[in-house]
Amino acid sequence: MLVELKVKDFAIIDHVQMEFGPGLNIISGETGAGKSIIVRSLGLLMGAKSQADDVRTGVEQSIVEGHFDLSDRDDLLQSLAESGLANDNDLIVRRVISRDGKNRVYINGHLCSLTDLKNIVAPLVDLTGRSIPLIEVTGQHDNKNLLSPNYHLDLLDQYCKSWDLRQKVASYMTKIRELDGQIENVRNSSQGRSQRLDFIKYQISEIEGLDLDAEKDGALEERIKALKSKHSIAHFYQETRDMLEGDASSVLVVLDRVIKSAAALKYRPDSVNRVMELLEVAKRNVAEASFQLNASEEGEDGDVQLEDLESRLSDIRRLQKKFGNEISDILTAFENMREELNGLENSEGLIAQWELEKKAIFTELSPILKNLTAKRKKGAIKLSAQVNEELEDLNMKGVMFNIQVDETEAPTATGNDQVHFTIQNGVKGEARPLQKSASGGELSRILLSLKVSVGEIDVPRSYLFDEVDTGVSGPTAQKVGKKLKEIAQGQQVICITHLPQVASFADQHYFISKKSSKGQMAMTAVALKGKEQIEEIARLISGEKITSTSLAHAKQLLAEH
Repeated sequence: MLVELKVKDFAIIDHVQMEFGPGLNIISGETGAGKSIIVRSLGLLMGAKSQADDVRTGVEQSIVEGHFDLSDRDDLLQSLAESGLANDNDLIVRRVISRDGKNRVYINGHLCSLTDLKNIVAPLVDLTGRSIPLIEVTGQHDNKNLLSPNYHLDLLDQYCKSWDLRQKVASYMTKIRELDGQIENVRNSSQGRSQRLDFIKYQISEIEGLDLDAEKDGALEERIKALKSKHSIAHFYQETRDMLEGDASSVLVVLDRVIKSAAALKYRPDSVNRVMELLEVAKRNVAEASFQLNASEEGEDGDVQLEDLESRLSDIRRLQKKFGNEISDILTAFENMREELNGLENSEGLIAQWELEKKAIFTELSPILKNLTAKRKKGAIKLSAQVNEELEDLNMKGVMFNIQVDETEAPTATGNDQVHFTIQNGVKGEARPLQKSASGGELSRILLSLKVSVGEIDVPRSYLFDEVDTGVSGPTAQKVGKKLKEIAQGQQVICITHLPQVASFADQHYFISKKSSKGQMAMTAVALKGKEQIEEIARLISGEKITSTSLAHAKQLLAEH
């Protein structure tokens, strides 16, 4: 429920603060006073785009702020909590519109993008779908929805409570579309299938011929470097062996003599003992090194030809240019090509398999489609009868509203049906589409009747009716007011009207006017009670000149409610 609306420096508004309550909230005023600006400001709170020229002349920015009470809307509170924007039971939306185009959006005090606002609030505004709108705007031009078959279908499904069935259909149709896409892709590629097969087979053969090993081939470059250094390494081995082998000049002989000389000493201090220990270690190390040199086969890759390894590395480099820098990239591409090859070689079998899957899905889908169609046809009869009762009560006697449900040959995501709203004049009249036969006033009353019939739901919401009473007067206007009052039971209705009969049903009444201030026109909004409300209803009856008769009539209208 909308609790409060604050608008500052927006269009012709200097500063307006309006408080709304449950039930029927009426807004009236002179033509051109700025009532439509209230609708525009609420649209901004629901995610509508702003414009720089919305900023009031002489200032740099406009501010529109709305406070909503969500204590009865657990679904919306959950949505805010999931977005990290929860604030007890409140939703406070604030739009700051700058003349330089640097606009800002705040949700419960958090700076957000316009997309954030739309994702949280805008889906809740849309009547279509299972979500219950936070606030639903129905304007004097919004009855164009009645000319849309999609809107007709959505309204009927909402009335029939058939959204679960419709979602099941959509889920099955998504699977069918995916299979159709796969089949189409295979068939579209059939023209180049032969060339593609040859190409993939060549690529696979090229990789298979190398018999790649990620670990071994990853070290191939190091092995080549080692082989290129083979001659110098062999020379090192030989030279070292020559120096360590031989007669008394050899290292081992020298070390042995030194050790024996030290051992012959009658007295050996600790320093000599430490030297002997180091010489013993050196002797053992030299002996081990000599053994290793003699056992060496001049490098572990001595039996591998360098040119073979370089040729293999060149082949791998060529594949890396095609498939990636790592051996693992080549192997991944290899597996993918094998899968594609299998698919190309078995495309006819795949298509046959997918067609069988489609057939199985349609078998499961068929009873759901029949159930959905039956539910819609039954609901169409019931809703048509209910709307006709409402229309008769609104003095549209002789006009028959009808919902036509036609089955289509092929199902879509919404089912197997097309839904159209029609009206006919009299029992023998021809049923014709709304856009070809209904006047603006008739469309408004049909829309109101649909709201009364379809809008009976457990979750409360807010309605904004922008002069939906256009084109009606007299007793019909009285009944329009009564219908609006009915809709307002248990939820909130904000209605902009120029009819005294409608205004007299108000639980709260605001008067919109404009006056010149500092060379500019400024809009004001005043809450009416008692005498002020009587005078405004009298003005709606008789115009600017309020008479004793119009005052008496106004008092009578208020007394009746």
